[in-house]
Amino acid sequence: PSHYLHLTDQIRGKIDMPENDQDFVLLKSDGIPTYHFAHVVDDHLMRVTHVVRGEEWLATLPVHLQLFRAMGWKAPKYAHTAQLMKMDGGNKRKLSKREGDLNMEALRQKYTPEQLTGKLAKLAGLRPTDAPVTATELATDFSWDKVPRADIAIPPDF
Repeated sequence: PSHYLHLTDQIRGKIDMPENDQDFVLLKSDGIPTYHFAHVVDDHLMRVTHVVRGEEWLATLPVHLQLFRAMGWKAPKYAHTAQLMKMDGGNKRKLSKREGDLNMEALRQKYTPEQLTGKLAKLAGLRPTDAPVTATELATDFSWDKVPRADIAIPPDF
């Protein structure tokens, strides 16, 4: 690509990346929209101002921004988060819902919502302790600067 996007990610800061130069499918042969098209339309219709998603979606950002421009719509701000990882032997690997790495039902039985929020906030570096906290309380002290850029390892005993 000869053109580059110059953008600011809420977590990663300034990013320069190639513009999309590939054709891509908007509607599947059965008429169902692809994720990329649905993402842009849904976010516009719902007046989304910020999209927070995993860093694995960063590569699709040029496609999404191109679609917003083509539709004449304002794009939301994007924040690409670090991945939640688990220790597998001596190595880190991405959590997998297919393997049941972090079962929400088991977590609900083990922790209250406030306890879980506190533990996750501590792991993410958003709070100094894992003391229980409500989402509202966490939001009052929120800053994008506190959100980690490095992957977050979930302890085995979580």
